[in-house]
Amino acid sequence: MEQKSMTVTKSVSAQVSANKVSITATVTGESKKSSAAIEFADGKAAELVDAFKQFDGVVELCAGGINVGAVYADRKAVGYRASRTFSASFAYDKNTAVKVLDALGELPIEWRIAFSFDDDGSERKRLLRRAVTEAKEDAMEIADAAGVKLGELVKVEYAPSYDRPVMLRAASLGEGSAPEQISLSEAVVCTWEIASR
Repeated sequence: MEQKSMTVTKSVSAQVSANKVSITATVTGESKKSSAAIEFADGKAAELVDAFKQFDGVVELCAGGINVGAVYADRKAVGYRASRTFSASFAYDKNTAVKVLDALGELPIEWRIAFSFDDDGSERKRLLRRAVTEAKEDAMEIADAAGVKLGELVKVEYAPSYDRPVMLRAASLGEGSAPEQISLSEAVVCTWEIASR
């Protein structure tokens, strides 16, 4: 006879304070000649690198490659645009974040900033334990209501989640502001045997 079973899906979440800041900066140059566009972009890139020297040992700055493309007007190529992308990351500290934003504000570049939660694994493990515990509690409630007995746990599936960084809000670094809150979530699918009482 086929063994009867019960499957419970449980998702849990928690709010945590952001502890990592990530910045993406793009420098661009335009000219009628591709070589000149690249030179302009490289000049802005040098300014960015110089500005970030004051954060050596605190901010990790990484450079990407260069992209060059034609600029069109009325379906005709009128020049070239060259762009370089940089990424910077550092442990969240309000004073450092304000200084970095001030430095970026002085440069003729486009940039965006996001907060995230860099976990050593402990918060994820806590959420997973909670998800399994709550799944079992739900299963026991269902079994009791159905007049059956909850048996052995026969299968567990982990459904990993991927958390998106939180983009900067205007008040995020204002006077008296707290770190951005990041929502973490984990989910499990648990299956138990069930039997009549």
